[in-house]
Amino acid sequence: MYDASPYELERLAACAAADMENDRALRLYYMAAMEKLTPNVDFLDASSESIINAVRNMRENGTSSGVVRCGVSFQESASSINAVSLAIEQISGEPASFILSAAEAQIPSLNETVDEEGIVLWDYSNISKPVPVVEKPSDSISRLVGELAQTEFSLEAWYEAAAQSAAELSVNDCSGLYSVMVFPPRQKDNQIPAEEWLYRVQFAAVCILAQLSLHELDKLCKGQLDWPIIPAFTLAAWLASKDSAHAPWAEKLLNLVKRRISQKNFCFFEYAYTCAAYLLPGKDKEYYTALWQRRQSLTEG
Repeated sequence: MYDASPYELERLAACAAADMENDRALRLYYMAAMEKLTPNVDFLDASSESIINAVRNMRENGTSSGVVRCGVSFQESASSINAVSLAIEQISGEPASFILSAAEAQIPSLNETVDEEGIVLWDYSNISKPVPVVEKPSDSISRLVGELAQTEFSLEAWYEAAAQSAAELSVNDCSGLYSVMVFPPRQKDNQIPAEEWLYRVQFAAVCILAQLSLHELDKLCKGQLDWPIIPAFTLAAWLASKDSAHAPWAEKLLNLVKRRISQKNFCFFEYAYTCAAYLLPGKDKEYYTALWQRRQSLTEG
């Protein structure tokens, strides 16, 4: 698995499948099968950020009150803070308060954009409590995004389905699609954990944005460093894997994002980057192997 060889993964899966009554064989088979899939393309990979893991523990242990306090070494992304707040409310069943204390701001700054085109969703006057700078989306945009986010994830299926949603909108509705990434619609059955629901909503919104104009992906990647850049550069890389004419554009976006990811924190963003960059066509074996091995090292922590 560490060598990133598809042939060896097939051999591992076949070998493990021959002894499915063995618990270790079952685990190896599952691992091999998952490694053959591409995160954020074949399945949606959840955030691994520390405060997101903390709220998962709350849910598993059934522990939550109206006020939750947490201290972290480095500033967290705005969406992760938003996701935790939404998750605590979902767990407790009533409005809740999430109080975060960050010891240091991130470098590069999460607040900065590459240029004036970059999308700004949050005000970081207080690094521990970013405040939305966008208005709530319209009911129609919330409905379209929510309907797509509620379906079984596949980037290809979502991108194709997003064309129908985009047909009901225009480029003038892009601002509402950005707003929904901050103010996600309510779920129909509330069965998806809130922190995962927010991420799904952002992927769905990005798919619809891209169907309106691929340039919206550029604007996201130039914007504040936050969760929505992940579906943006992932979709760009996936489009390049389907049509090599998109490869120079997608690679430019990925290189832009790579320079912006903190080297002290945010393995979640780097992990997503390694998965997306692996999709670029026409690279040599060393390129793909290095990305694969980096991805494995991030998974191992």
